[in-house]
Amino acid sequence: TYQYRILASNTAGSVWSDQKSFLTGDGNAYYVATNGTGAGTNWATAFSNFQTALDTATNGEFIYIEGGTYPITNQLIWTNSGVTILGAYEGIDAAGPGEFSVTNWPTVLARPSSTTNRIMLASEVNGGTLGRLTLSNGYLNAVSGAAGGCLCVVGASDLLLSSLTLAGGNIVVDSYAPAMGAGLSIAHSTNVVLAGSTIRDNRGTCYAPFLGSGIYATNTTLTITNCVVRNNEGGYYIGTGADQGVWGGGMCLKSCKATVVDTTVAANYSRGHYQFTTFLGAGLYVDGGTNLFRNCLIAGNNTRINTHNSSLAYGDGVYLLKGVSTFANCTFIRNNGHGIYYKGGSVTVTNSILWDNLDDLANFPTNGQG
Repeated sequence: TYQYRILASNTAGSVWSDQKSFLTGDGNAYYVATNGTGAGTNWATAFSNFQTALDTATNGEFIYIEGGTYPITNQLIWTNSGVTILGAYEGIDAAGPGEFSVTNWPTVLARPSSTTNRIMLASEVNGGTLGRLTLSNGYLNAVSGAAGGCLCVVGASDLLLSSLTLAGGNIVVDSYAPAMGAGLSIAHSTNVVLAGSTIRDNRGTCYAPFLGSGIYATNTTLTITNCVVRNNEGGYYIGTGADQGVWGGGMCLKSCKATVVDTTVAANYSRGHYQFTTFLGAGLYVDGGTNLFRNCLIAGNNTRINTHNSSLAYGDGVYLLKGVSTFANCTFIRNNGHGIYYKGGSVTVTNSILWDNLDDLANFPTNGQG
């Protein structure tokens, strides 16, 4: 594993990037296939159990996964650092992994309807790649809080999440305890990159506000690039209790240093029935930290579905609670209420388009009337 930093310099000065890392060399490889029966050293002797490969591979080694659907009845646990995990292989080559295609040979890790479990936990992984996989239908039902229905990342560093689809995750917390990230939760991590991925159709419910139905990140240094976060929702009514809405239907960033570029956050929404429920940021909710959004599309998000009191719905596109937020070359379009709702912190919006929102810039300290 190699670490590096990049120096950018011009007449105005110079600045160093954060430290990054990458793997080189031809480390040992392990293979996983739906019909595997062997020791995992090639496609002919592939593992059938993905967890066995996760337990076996160590720093600098690779796991290649044949296309197919793999039922996940207990959460996968990834703790070994420096491992590269890649899916979508055809799985027929006698030597080496061979051809791959997410379109032709998708690799799907899916929870069957008969079980209740997350798809994967990545805990304290220092360096590694997870790529070309679909994690689907993760489900957590808890009374004391829960995070990461499809994928939960905790205490990681220098981690690349690439070309993933996180879909159909669901978290139900039947108490006034927090629920976070039905699709993806990232906590207390550094230099995490989410690239070329889709987080969609995830949902969550709890009495306390649901934080980030699609993506929840806290105390994390994070880059999100070329991603789509869409059709995630939160705030369903539970039993005889009163749901408390959703804070960040698409994405919730809490005390993070995040850079979000070339990313679409669209058609995320909150749904509730209780007259005192508060809905904040159907697309994006920012609670502290220093965050840059560049060349992003925030479109068609809605905090006001089935709410008894629409006056408690704020920031259909973006809700800014606190922290430092910069939006550059972004487009905020056709969000059902507010394009950006300012509650506090520092915000800069430059070279951006706000159009056809009910109120483009709401509650700004200067005149932001759309």
